[in-house]
Amino acid sequence: IDPGSKNKLVLVARMLGTGPQYARFVPAKPEYADLVEWFDELARENPGRVKRNFEIGAIKREDYAYSYTIGDPAKPLVLLVGCARGTDWLGATALLRLAEVLLGNPTNDPKIPWLLERVCVKIIPVLNVVGYRQGKATTASGCLLDRNFPYHWDEYPGKAERGPKPFSEQAAAAIKRIVEEEKAVAFLQLEVVGYKGGYRFTCGRDATDGHRTLLAAVRTVVNARLRHRFVLGDKPLRLRLTREKARPAAINWLASKGILAASLKICGDWEDSLVNNDVAIEGCLHFLYLTALSLGHGGK
Repeated sequence: IDPGSKNKLVLVARMLGTGPQYARFVPAKPEYADLVEWFDELARENPGRVKRNFEIGAIKREDYAYSYTIGDPAKPLVLLVGCARGTDWLGATALLRLAEVLLGNPTNDPKIPWLLERVCVKIIPVLNVVGYRQGKATTASGCLLDRNFPYHWDEYPGKAERGPKPFSEQAAAAIKRIVEEEKAVAFLQLEVVGYKGGYRFTCGRDATDGHRTLLAAVRTVVNARLRHRFVLGDKPLRLRLTREKARPAAINWLASKGILAASLKICGDWEDSLVNNDVAIEGCLHFLYLTALSLGHGGK
């Protein structure tokens, strides 16, 4: 954590073979329309490999949320979501780069074609479009999307944050619809947090022993991949595995239904976008890879 200097070392790190593998530096938050256009251009450049779907929206076209599906829809679905809080824009740009990596495979990683033969990946880069456009964590109605899911909903004290009833927000209802109608087998949410909490995977409160073991394996593999790549202060960047609090959250609701669900928490702001892109892509890729592996053993 050294504002103003960390990115100057990237060239040296890459020459030594220990620098970022996938990341792209993003110097500022993109406009939502630009983000959609970048995803749409990716779909145009890859005809037949990416399908755009309208997911959320009623009145203003600029507030429509879209998903981008990569892979065979007949395969088990893994749902990746960014920007449930509108301020988490680094998650959206990381998911854009992830889509580019899945489609272009810039490092010729044999795991990528392997996993795309076994799972279908649906990406919703921005779940809370109004919050994203306005720079607010909440939706237009003042709700925090994660608090709009029916897990300890009645007990949560923040009535404005949780909404008038579970799934009252279109975006939360869209997650329910996709999971139930398209039979999603796994869910990963990208979140941006402060450095105090640190980089980590967080599993649902009621995650099964098998799912916790799988996420521990993802964490171990990602940490091995990131070894010697980044430092925070004087220590290597390493992800922890934690458990979500007993409160409304998408991952808690999904875990209670027996679905593999986790959030990947990255830290910082635009200056850390290069680090965060790399951590997020490694985390997402290996979440997808180990999920596909688990499905080969009954998905338990």
